[in-house]
Amino acid sequence: MSDLVPVQRVETRTEHFQCSCSHEAHTIRFEYHPWDKDKELYLSVFLHHWLSIPKRIWYALKYVFGYTCPYGHWDVWCMRKEDAFRLRGLLDAYIAECGLVVENGVVKEPAAILKP
Repeated sequence: MSDLVPVQRVETRTEHFQCSCSHEAHTIRFEYHPWDKDKELYLSVFLHHWLSIPKRIWYALKYVFGYTCPYGHWDVWCMRKEDAFRLRGLLDAYIAECGLVVENGVVKEPAAILKP
């Protein structure tokens, strides 16, 4: 008889969300690995607009000479209303898997919860 304990395989949960503008480049991806000991939820953002060759050269020259934008490089992604419950389901599953609770408005992890 084997001492091996059968392990239930838990798949990675991945959800893709497209921006409400429907541009295929405006996509975010949430990925959760239930077996990950750190219990982290990963977010990948793809917000890219290709520039023409002259603009790329101009930006490259500015970069080489040390120019930085004081506001950073930002873009936007707007959630489609029909995706709200799908995102909520993903977050609810993540919260349950991590065993997070809220006490007096403060989120606590299981190890931080004092049991009487």
